[in-house]
Amino acid sequence: MDVKAQTDIVILGKNEEKKFVTCKKKEKGSCHRADKENIKFKITPGYIIAWIAILIYHDAKHGGQTMFYWDKKLDGDTCAPIQNTISRNAFEFMRRYIHFENNAKGKNRNHEHFDPLYKIRNVLTKVMRGIQKESNAGERVTIDESMIKYMGKAISFVQYLPLKPVKHGIKVFALYCAYTAYLLNFEVYLGKDYSKDGGSALNVIDRLIVEANLHTQRGRIAFTDNWYISVDLAKHLYERDKWTLVGTITPIEKKARKDYDVPFLKLSDGASKLVNRGWYREAVAKVQTKKGGYYKIQCTTWRDKKQVMF
Repeated sequence: MDVKAQTDIVILGKNEEKKFVTCKKKEKGSCHRADKENIKFKITPGYIIAWIAILIYHDAKHGGQTMFYWDKKLDGDTCAPIQNTISRNAFEFMRRYIHFENNAKGKNRNHEHFDPLYKIRNVLTKVMRGIQKESNAGERVTIDESMIKYMGKAISFVQYLPLKPVKHGIKVFALYCAYTAYLLNFEVYLGKDYSKDGGSALNVIDRLIVEANLHTQRGRIAFTDNWYISVDLAKHLYERDKWTLVGTITPIEKKARKDYDVPFLKLSDGASKLVNRGWYREAVAKVQTKKGGYYKIQCTTWRDKKQVMF
C-alpha cells in the first residue's frame, strides 16, 4: 500500500451514501494537508472498512489504550491479521486525514444552529440507525450516562464526573435493553449552550425513547437513577406510552419542594439521629387520567447509612 496515489481527504457525503468522493482543491473549504506527506496511500472502500474494523476490535479488546499491533518488540501481543491487513503508517495516515463532511456546509460557531459535532453527525446518525435495525428491546430498559475518556483540549464539551470510573471525557446519554445491555439509542451531551433544551432530564429521556421508536410499544418498564427521576417524568411516560418508571430519588428539603413532588422530605440532622437503620415509610398517590381512569405512583423512603428514596 506504500504507493503515491490519491492524496485528497475522503468525504462521505450525505447524498452519496454508497460511495466515497475526494474533495477537489477548487471546492470552497476543502483541505489538503495530506499533500505534505512524503508517503501517501490510495484510499478505497475496502481500506476504510478495514480501518474501522480495527478501531472496533481495538476498543472492544483494549478499551482505547495505545495500539501496539505493529510493535515487533512485544512478542505475543501483536496481531498478525491486522499486520497483514494494513501497515502502521497507513493506519495513522487514515486516522489523521479522513473527513466525513464538507467544511463549506458547516455553520459558523456563533450561529444559533451551530452543531459542534457537524463533522461526524452524519456518521453517528448512520451508525445509530444501523444499530437500531438489529435491535429487539425487551420489556425492561435502562437509561444512564456513559463516559468516553478524553483528556485533550480540542473540544469544549468535556465533562468532569468524579463518581464515574472515567472521570474526564465526553458524556453520552444512553438507552439500553436491561436484559442484553444492547445499546438502543444515544445522545452526546454538548454542554448547556449547544444541547437541545439545555439537556433537561425529561426531554433527554423523551428523545431517546422516541428516536429509538419505542414510544409506540406499550407496557415497558424504564429504570434510571436520581438525575432523571421526577413525578413529571413518571406521569409523562405512563400517560403517553403506558410505561412504568422505576428509580432512585434524591430527598429534597422543604424549601425546595413543589406541589407535584414526592411526599417525603429530606430528614434533618436531628430526625436522622432519632430513627434507626431500617426505618421506612411508604406512600401512594392516585392520579386521575384525562379519560377518567387512574393510576398510582408509589414512593418509599428508608434509613440505611443515609436516607434512601425511590
